Amino acid sequence: MHLVISPYSLCARDAAAMAGLLLADPALTFLPRSLETAPVSRERAIGSPGFRRVMESVAWTTPLLGAGVLATSVEGQDASEAFASARRRVYEDPGYTALRRFVGPRRAFDESEELERLASDLTRSGPDPSISVPLAGALDSFAARHGYAVVRVDGPSLAQKAERARERRLFACSVPVLVQAGPERLLETRRRLERELNGLRRACEDALDGLADEGAVREAAAAYSQAYDDHRHHIERAEDDPDDPMVRSAEAVLIGVAHERDHAMSSSLAAARRVTRGSGRTDESAGTLAARSLIVRLVGR
Repeated sequence: MHLVISPYSLCARDAAAMAGLLLADPALTFLPRSLETAPVSRERAIGSPGFRRVMESVAWTTPLLGAGVLATSVEGQDASEAFASARRRVYEDPGYTALRRFVGPRRAFDESEELERLASDLTRSGPDPSISVPLAGALDSFAARHGYAVVRVDGPSLAQKAERARERRLFACSVPVLVQAGPERLLETRRRLERELNGLRRACEDALDGLADEGAVREAAAAYSQAYDDHRHHIERAEDDPDDPMVRSAEAVLIGVAHERDHAMSSSLAAARRVTRGSGRTDESAGTLAARSLIVRLVGR
């Protein structure tokens, strides 16, 4: 199951990132180095105090990158071009006038200042819609182009409600996942449950592609859940190093959905228009549902 995971989730080490890295084969992410069309040099980015905070926030994924579970590009391509294009649309496209009310005027480009803004938003000192909305749009675009599904977090924001209103559900299942653990434990769990995880991945991927129904996903989810419970005492055992995070599992609902390719951008625009018009409704009709996402919702949250 090919999944795109947001860098916001990786920086926060949230349930969507943990579930995505357990389920994906492989996972893809994107860490932009600039808010402008051309990224700044790697050396300049690393020299930025803010961007070093980002690198520290995602350093826990290093073993996953080394194991080939997570990547930052496909065939040498990343989402830089899509990110730059999405930012231009937000600031220049007449159709995005309603959204510009929430992103503010475009600033004169200064490499150091822009890197700090970008880093602050990625590490959630923001949020800054002028960064988060086009970055989400870039991930959608890149995922659709390469046949990946985007891992999305369910939540109460107006934009997230707009996303849910514009999606068509393909399947839903409940499975246990690691929500707190070190990367080595994630890799071990992937190996320990390889057969059942592969079955669940195939069923989800087929359902996302329209080749299987929800029943096949639920059957695979039940087999995986049983295997997880059988090995739970190994999966959840305490780490040897007291500095490592406590290992914790939780039940998660996985919801596969179809939506338009420009899902994040169009949903944010729909939410902005609703606020502008003074209505809380976000049920504007969507276009062709040609792209796919996997929504992660923790049970009881």
